Amino acid sequence: MGESSNSSGSKSSGTSNFLIPSNGIRFASSPSDFDGRDAREAERWLIRVSQILKVKKVENIETSMAIAGSYLKKGRALDWWYSIQDEVQTFQELEDLFKKKFMKVVYKKAWRELKAVQQQPDEDVEEISNRLRQLFFRTAGITDDGTKKAIFVASVLPSIGYEMEKVLTMRKKLTFEDLVDEATEYEALVLKYDKKKEAASNSGGAQKKAVSFDLNSSSSTVNSHKDYFSEGSSINSVLSDLVNEMRALKISSVEQRELIQQ
Repeated sequence: MGESSNSSGSKSSGTSNFLIPSNGIRFASSPSDFDGRDAREAERWLIRVSQILKVKKVENIETSMAIAGSYLKKGRALDWWYSIQDEVQTFQELEDLFKKKFMKVVYKKAWRELKAVQQQPDEDVEEISNRLRQLFFRTAGITDDGTKKAIFVASVLPSIGYEMEKVLTMRKKLTFEDLVDEATEYEALVLKYDKKKEAASNSGGAQKKAVSFDLNSSSSTVNSHKDYFSEGSSINSVLSDLVNEMRALKISSVEQRELIQQ
């Protein structure tokens, strides 16, 4: 009886040790047990497990598998787990297999979105990069930086994508996250100069000179020109009147001569 109890306890202990980390880690917030039915629930489950491994800095594959397996305790999910647990060598492999098995709907939708995703005029680089990260997570196989960078360049605004292509030509080893940083800095620079152009446009396109000079010194010259033209106008007027008077006088003299001759 005692042996049976010990045997049972040993079996139970062995199962427990496989499903629960040997270092005794306990989590305050854990994902619900997944049964393999709902694709949306599968995505939430995978996110929570990934967060747990990241927060706890779990790198050992046995511990990672044990944590993941401890939340796959029923239904199709548990059957699937038993069928792949001996084949998986890394958590990334487990993640990819899980997505293909339980997230087909999400997986296909994410791929469609990746092919069509495009930065909008009112969307900045950080926002489009966040959208891409979510889609990368939902699709299996988007793990290498080369693919991520290619998709990013094709997804941002053409003007930004063109500049990032040039950056990648010179710096081939740049990571995806570094490329996002480069694009963010470039976008900020363009925005800065666009604001300057807008300000100039609003002011009628007039550009202020960096160097100013005093016009007061030439005011006397300007005034003298004004006086000159004013005086010239007066002289012309007097001359015109004088000419008219002389013409009138000449006519009068002619008329008087004709009268005397008669």
